[in-house]
Amino acid sequence: MKPFLLFLIFIACIPTITAMGIQGVVLKDTLFFQPGMERHYDLTFSTNSGFTEDYVLYAHMLLGEQSPVDLTSYVTIDKYYVKEVPTGSVIPFTVDLKLPETIDVPGIHEIRAGARETGTVGGGGMGALTAAELRIIVIVLFPGEYGVGGFITTSVNENQTLPFKFTISNYGTSILQAKGRVGIYKEGESLLLGVARSDTYQVNSTGSREFFAFFNTTGLSPGDYYALGTLIWSKNNETQYNATFSIGSKSAFIVDYTKEAYVDTVNKMEFIVRSLWNNKINNIYVDAFLLDKNNKTIASFPTTSKQLSPWQTDTVLGYLDTKNVPEGNYTLRMRLNYDTSQTTFEGNISILPKPPAETPQPEVKKEHASLPRYVSIMFIIIGALLIMLLILVFIIIKRR
Repeated sequence: MKPFLLFLIFIACIPTITAMGIQGVVLKDTLFFQPGMERHYDLTFSTNSGFTEDYVLYAHMLLGEQSPVDLTSYVTIDKYYVKEVPTGSVIPFTVDLKLPETIDVPGIHEIRAGARETGTVGGGGMGALTAAELRIIVIVLFPGEYGVGGFITTSVNENQTLPFKFTISNYGTSILQAKGRVGIYKEGESLLLGVARSDTYQVNSTGSREFFAFFNTTGLSPGDYYALGTLIWSKNNETQYNATFSIGSKSAFIVDYTKEAYVDTVNKMEFIVRSLWNNKINNIYVDAFLLDKNNKTIASFPTTSKQLSPWQTDTVLGYLDTKNVPEGNYTLRMRLNYDTSQTTFEGNISILPKPPAETPQPEVKKEHASLPRYVSIMFIIIGALLIMLLILVFIIIKRR
């Protein structure tokens, strides 16, 4: 097969990258069901597919157990097919919802309404069809008490109070009582270290609430922990959650560093540092000292400084001048400075023979000035698009 033909096949098989967007005043609407409830949505969809394409408009239920009933028959769209839409167009459409008098199945029912490429005009055979959708979430209340909750925690510094956050929404017809309990454990261990409890709160039907259980971390060492949160609502209902958190100390450490350098050279040295503090550290840097066998400093240098976010790991740079330092193994003392604190680490470093200098390559004189790289890439892209267009025209002519 000729190389040019192979190139054409390769270009034709490249998936077309397209994107769609949908706009409207409301793109996600959460409703508590009422008999005969009506909603109207004014929307537009746009596309940058690069082709003139046909689009289908539709409504469907979210797949899975979250939508156990089909409500799409209660959705009306003003148009269901739009032909030959040029790329970059903005197409208006409307969606109307009119719910029935009753929905027998309680729960959360999510309707999706939107527009999708048909792929009948312009698209490649391997291109994925894109879509953009409006979300309509219809909540049918459960008889009696029914809660849907959540649990969130965060990291703190040592000796601080840790807030455990509970959330609950009442999707039942009755008022419910809710409270939270949290068990605190060391990560990877089963020994209970403490318990936090919240007050009890009343949540009306269709209402939502967030509340906290507070725990004082005094006495717990810095490190990683996990929390077993239990949301208790009504008399016999509990929902459990797992979450991890860290207790930080105002400290930092050196994760790794450059362990080899060369004689008679200004060597670039990298130090990977990590913050163990739950607040920002504004100025962290390393003072490094090269020590001989008698623990005497024979060379030293500072690094650049960095600002570290909570728990962040980053790299600071310094330069070790090994002039008059013989080959051998040495100790590198690293004093890590952060805010008003210091921590000292020690490690080994090897001073190696100076590597042979690279032989300079003769300069090749260019006969003609080359095009900038981005211009070359642009020409390649334009050429590929022209080839694809020619293939498309050929296919259309052949079909006709």
